[in-house]
Amino acid sequence: MPLQARRHRRALFAIVTLLVAFSACSVTGYALWRLRAERIQHHFENAAMSARAFENHLTQSFNIIDTSLIQAASDNLGSTGLSRLLRHAPYLRSISTLDAAGRIHLSSDPRNKGLAPAPDKFLPLASQPVEVLRIGPLLSGRDFHDGRVPGGSAPLSGFIPVLRDVRLPGDSWMSAAASVNADYFLNFYSAHVDPHRGTVDLLRYDGLLLLSTDEQARPGLSGPGQEVVARLSTSEIGSFEERQPDGRSTLTAYRASRAYPLVLVVRLDKEKVLDGWREEARRSAAIVGAVLLAALTLSGLYFIRFERLAREREADQARLRIAAIAFESQEGMVVTDADYTVLRINTAFTTITGFTAADVVGGSMNFMKSGLHDSSFYTAIRQHLALNGVWAGEILNRHKDGSIHPHFLTITAARDDEGRPTHYVGTLTDITERRRIEAERDELNRDFVSFLENTTDFIYFKDTDSRFRFCSQVLADITGHRSWRDLTGKHTLEVFPPDTGPIYHGEEIAIIRDGTPLIDKTDPYYDSTGRRGWINTCKWPIVDETGKVTGLFGISRDITAHMRTEIDLRIAAIAFESQEGMLITDASNTILRVNRAFTKITGYSEAEAVGQTPRLLRSGHHDRDFYASMYASLHSTGAWQGEIWNRRKNGEIYPEWMTISTVLDGEGNPSHYVASLTDITERKEAESEIRNLAFYDPLTQLPNRRLLLDRLRHTLATVARSKRHGALLFIDLDNFKTLNDTFGHDMGDLLLQKVADRLTGCIREGDTVARLGGDEFVVLLDDLHPAAADAGTQARIVGDKILATLNIPYDLAGHDYHCTPSIGITLFADHEGESDELMKRADLALYSAKAAGRNTMRFFDPEMQAAVSARAALEKELRIALQQQELRLYYQPQVNEHGAIIGAEALVRWQHPRLGLVTPASFIPLAEETHLIHPLGLWVLETACRQLTRWSSVPTRAHLVIAVNVSVRQFRQPDFVEQVCAVLDSSGADPRKLKLELTESLLLDDLEDVVAKMTALRARGISFALDDFGTGYSSLAYLQHLPLDQLKIDQSFVRDLDVHPNDAVIARSIVALARNLGLSVIAEGVETPLQRNLLAGLGCPAYQGYLFSPPLTREAFEIFAEEWEPESDERD
Repeated sequence: MPLQARRHRRALFAIVTLLVAFSACSVTGYALWRLRAERIQHHFENAAMSARAFENHLTQSFNIIDTSLIQAASDNLGSTGLSRLLRHAPYLRSISTLDAAGRIHLSSDPRNKGLAPAPDKFLPLASQPVEVLRIGPLLSGRDFHDGRVPGGSAPLSGFIPVLRDVRLPGDSWMSAAASVNADYFLNFYSAHVDPHRGTVDLLRYDGLLLLSTDEQARPGLSGPGQEVVARLSTSEIGSFEERQPDGRSTLTAYRASRAYPLVLVVRLDKEKVLDGWREEARRSAAIVGAVLLAALTLSGLYFIRFERLAREREADQARLRIAAIAFESQEGMVVTDADYTVLRINTAFTTITGFTAADVVGGSMNFMKSGLHDSSFYTAIRQHLALNGVWAGEILNRHKDGSIHPHFLTITAARDDEGRPTHYVGTLTDITERRRIEAERDELNRDFVSFLENTTDFIYFKDTDSRFRFCSQVLADITGHRSWRDLTGKHTLEVFPPDTGPIYHGEEIAIIRDGTPLIDKTDPYYDSTGRRGWINTCKWPIVDETGKVTGLFGISRDITAHMRTEIDLRIAAIAFESQEGMLITDASNTILRVNRAFTKITGYSEAEAVGQTPRLLRSGHHDRDFYASMYASLHSTGAWQGEIWNRRKNGEIYPEWMTISTVLDGEGNPSHYVASLTDITERKEAESEIRNLAFYDPLTQLPNRRLLLDRLRHTLATVARSKRHGALLFIDLDNFKTLNDTFGHDMGDLLLQKVADRLTGCIREGDTVARLGGDEFVVLLDDLHPAAADAGTQARIVGDKILATLNIPYDLAGHDYHCTPSIGITLFADHEGESDELMKRADLALYSAKAAGRNTMRFFDPEMQAAVSARAALEKELRIALQQQELRLYYQPQVNEHGAIIGAEALVRWQHPRLGLVTPASFIPLAEETHLIHPLGLWVLETACRQLTRWSSVPTRAHLVIAVNVSVRQFRQPDFVEQVCAVLDSSGADPRKLKLELTESLLLDDLEDVVAKMTALRARGISFALDDFGTGYSSLAYLQHLPLDQLKIDQSFVRDLDVHPNDAVIARSIVALARNLGLSVIAEGVETPLQRNLLAGLGCPAYQGYLFSPPLTREAFEIFAEEWEPESDERD
C-alpha cells in the first residue's frame, strides 16, 4: 500500500507539473501568435498606406504630364516653348508633338524628330484619337531617339512613353508625346521603402511591368503582376499574402490609379517583416522558460523533501507491522527482561512447547530446561549474548508433557541508548521433523552410494557445463578410473575418447539448452582396453522449482550382448525372408516354419504348411528312386540340390530349384532340415522363348531357316540310310508386294499367318513347313517312295494340294482377297547334293514357275540349270561389253501427220562378238536386276546428247529431237538430275532437243520425288513423254501433277487397231485426254498404212514404226533422213 501511495503521489505531482508547464507554454505561445498576427496586420496597413501615398504622387505627376501635353498640342509652341514646359515637370525628359502621319515633327530634343511612336502599344487602346493620356511600355534608353525594347535584364536607364490626343478648334486633332523619366519614380519609391525589406512595382492594367525597385525584376515583360491584375477585376484596392516564384511570401498591397491605367504594388518581405517579432519571441520564451524552470525546480525540491518524510513514516509503520507479523509467525517467540523473566510469548511458542502465557509469564526461562545440558552450556550462551548481542544454536528442551524436543533457538538482545541490554527476544523452531528427515537423508545417501558402487548401469549426474557431479562405479571402471569420485568435476570431453566425447557433449548441450530429454539412443563405445561395445542411453534435464535447467541425469546400459544377439537374429530373419522360399522341418520331416516367399511360390500359408510334411508339394512327376537318391545324399553329405517339379496349392505343377541342408545337434545327429526353393518357371519359359526365337519364325511360329536347314541335314542322312527320296518345295506368293503397298503391312502379316495355317494342313505329321522370310515358304517332305518317278508323283500331289488350298480366297479383316502361289520342287536321295545346293535347285524351280506365268508348279531339271548358268555368263559378258564399248545406239525415226521427220527414239543394241546383234529384250531385264542399268543408261544419255550436238550444226537435222528411255532404277538415283545436267553441260547439247521417256511403273512410289525431279529438268528445257501409256498405272490423278509434254500410245493398242474396236476406243480416249491436258500424242508400232490412217482419223498427229523405218545406225539414219520424201508415204 505505501508503494502504491508513493506512486500515486508521484503521478499526481508529474501531472500537475506537466499541466502547469503546458499552461505556461500555451499562454506564452498564444501571446506570441497574437503578437505575430498583429505585426503582420500592421505591415499590411503600412503597405496599403504606402501604396496610397505612391498612387497620389503618381496621379499628381501624371496630371501635370497630361496638362503639359495638352498645352504643347494646343498652343503650337516651338522647340523653345516645349523646353520651357519641361521645367514644370522634372520627371519628363522630352516633350514632342506629332504630325498627321504620327511622326514627331517638333521636340524639346531635336534628336527625336522624324520618329514615330507605335500607338498600338499604348493603353488604353484606341483606333481613333481619344482625349485621354495613354501609357506606353517601358523602353530602355534616355529618349525616343535611342529607345528600344528591354533585353533579358533590367535596363540601366529607361523611360515610359506617353501619348495625348488633343481636340483643336474645327474638330481637328493634334497629338503630343512625352518620355517619362523612370529613374525619378524609382528613386522616389526606394527612398520610402527599404529595398531589403520590400519592393514597389508600377504596372499597367494589362499586367505589363513598367518599373520595379526589385533588382531581379525584368521591366517591360508581363508576368509578375498577374495575380494583382486578376484581383483588379473585383477591387481596385486590396492587400493579400502572395507567394513569389522563388518561394518567398510577401505582404502585398496594390492600388490602381484614379485617372490612368496604372497600378502601384507594394510588397513587403514577410520574413524580414517578422525579424523583430522573432527576436521579441525569443526573449519572451527565454524569460518564460527561466521562470517556469525555476518554479519547477522549487516544486521538485519541495516534493522530494515531502517524499523523504513520507517514506520515513511508512518505514516506521512497516517496522511495527513486521514486528507484529513476526511475533505471530510460525516460529515460537518469547520476550524477557534483562533478568530473563518472561514478559510475553506468542501462539506458536505455546504450540511448540505446550506452555501457555499463564504458565510462564512472570517466571524464569528455566521451565524448559531438559537437564541434558550442563551449567557451562547456559553460561556460554549468556557470555556470547553479552559479547555479541545475539546467539543461535540447537538446544534440547522439555515439552510440557515431559518429552524432550530438539529446538533451534535464536536469542537477540535489545539495548538502550547506552548499549545496556533491556530485553531479550528468543525465536524458537522445532527441528524434530528436520532431524528425522536428515537421518533419512543420510541413510538414503548411504544407500545411493552403495547403489552407485554396485550397479552395472552407467548412471551419472552432470552440471550445466557437462561436468560430472557423481556417477556409478562401473562408469569409472570402463573409463579407466579407480573410483567414481575421481570423475567428479571432470568434463565429458576429458573422460571419453575423441570419437565419442564430442557426440555426447553435443547431446548434453542440446538437452540443457532445450530442456528436452533424450530417450533410447544407442551408441557404440570403447572400454579402457579398446574393446567395442554398445550402450543404450536415456538423458533427462534436471529442473529446479522455477523451471530452470540446473544439470542433467543419465542412465546408460551396456547392451553389447543384446545387440549382438539382435544382429544375429536380424541377419537370420532377413536371410529367412529372402526372395527364395524357405522351410524348416524337424528330423521327422514335419514342417516347423515357412517364410513369405514359400507362401508366394506354393500358395500355402504358414498355418496351412506347419505340421505337414514336404509330401504336401509332391507333383507325381518323380518316382520313388528320385526321392531315395535325395535322402541318401542328405544322409551321406548333409546336403542336396537339384531341379524338382512340385505342385502348388491350386494344382499347378511348376519347376523348382531346391537346396536342402542338414542341421546337426550336439551329438552329430540330424535335428532339422532347412530347404530353400526357387521358382524357375520364368527361367524355363525364357529358355523356351530363346529356343523359339532361335528356331521359329515369330510371325507364323513356323520353323525358320536355321531349323529348316537342321532338319534338311537330318532328312538327308535319313533318306541315305533308308534308300528313299525326299522333296523340297519352295513356295512364293504372287504379287504379295502389291497387297502390302495397297492395304498395308498389317494385312500382309495376316495373310502370311493364314497361309502358314493352310500349308500346315497340307502335309503329313512328319513333314516340315518353314518360312524363310517375306512371302517365301518351304515344305520339306520325308520318307517318299524309293523310285524317283513315284516320289515325284507324291511331291506333285502335295504341290497340287497346296495350289488348290492357297487359291481359296482369304478373309482379311472383312476383305476377300485372292492370292496365288508359285511352287518350285526338287527331289533328293542318297546324299544327292548338299543342303545349300538343294536350296538353290528349289529356288531355280520356283523361278521357272514364276516365268511360266505364276500360280503353277515346276520341278527342277538340268535344262533349267543350264539356263541359269547361261544367264550368269550373259551378266559377266554384259559387264565386259560396257567396258569394251560393244553397245551401239540405233535411231528409229518419228514422223508427223505430214510425213516429215521430227525426231527419233534412241534404242540400244549390243554388238556381241560371238552372238552378233543382241536385242534389248535379251539384256535390259538382266541389266535392271544386276543394277548395270545405271552405267548403261548413262552411256545412252551421253551418246544421244553428243549426237544432238553434231546434228545441231547440220541445218537439215538441227530440228530433230531425240527421245531417250529412262528406266525406273536409273530415275530413282538421288543424283539423277545432276547426272543429266552434267551430261548436257559436257556435251553442249540443246536441252530443248532432248526428250526423256518414262514408264508408268515409275509413278507407283514417291510421286512427289518424281514430280520434283521432272520439274527441275524441265526448267532446263528438257521435255518428257509417258511411254506405253495405257498399259500400266494409267490414272488421271498423276497426270494433273506431272510436268509431261507427250503421251505415247503403246503398240499393243496399235497392233490390232483395225481388228479390235476396243483398241480404237482406247486410242481415241488417249488422244482426247492428251488434247484436254494440253499434251501432244505419238503412236508407236505403226506398221501399216491402215494403222496410220486410222490413227490420223482419231486425231493422233505423230507416228513411229516399221511403216516408216526400223531402228537404224547413226550413219544409216542420216542417209535415210536425207533421202526421205514425205510424198513417198503411201496412204490407203
